[in-house]
Amino acid sequence: MKLVYRGAGYEQTPAHGEIGDSGLIGSYRGHEFHFHQSKRQATAQSNVRLHYRGATYDAHVNGN
Repeated sequence: MKLVYRGAGYEQTPAHGEIGDSGLIGSYRGHEFHFHQSKRQATAQSNVRLHYRGATYDAHVNGN
């Protein structure tokens, strides 16, 4: 999907994965809701190139 923020265009790749019910149930203002969690562990990204106010830098990211 092509996105634009403040004139800078970029491509977004949505994360796809299976989501399952965690078995936890909560209540908020009288409404019940279920917590969900990913069935697959997140993969770690070792290095990401970022841009901030025209400056490019590399960030080491932990995928957890």
